[in-house]
Amino acid sequence: MSYDIAGLERMKAGLSENERMQLDMEIRAARKDSGTLMAVACLGFIGIAGVHRFMMGKVGTGILWLLTGGLCAIGTIIDLINMNKMAAEYNYQVEYNTIQEFLVRKGAREGQS
Repeated sequence: MSYDIAGLERMKAGLSENERMQLDMEIRAARKDSGTLMAVACLGFIGIAGVHRFMMGKVGTGILWLLTGGLCAIGTIIDLINMNKMAAEYNYQVEYNTIQEFLVRKGAREGQS
């Protein structure tokens, strides 16, 4: 997955400083830290696999990991290896969606005025 950081900045271009600060707070609240996700993924080795996938909104594979012990721990190991990439993809998507929702709310507020 390629990240269009410049595209995200273009989406924020028309925002005031106050709006940017509010948007950044919303984004920070929704982001996931790869270290935290790794720590939670390690729960898979004691029988509670897949919690990290639930945290990233991957409910289907979270259930699969939970029921199969992280696909006999192999899936958990692969997730640990790829956790930085998974967290980066999740965080990029969160930022993109948050900006979109913020702009829609801003447009609705301006339309009411």
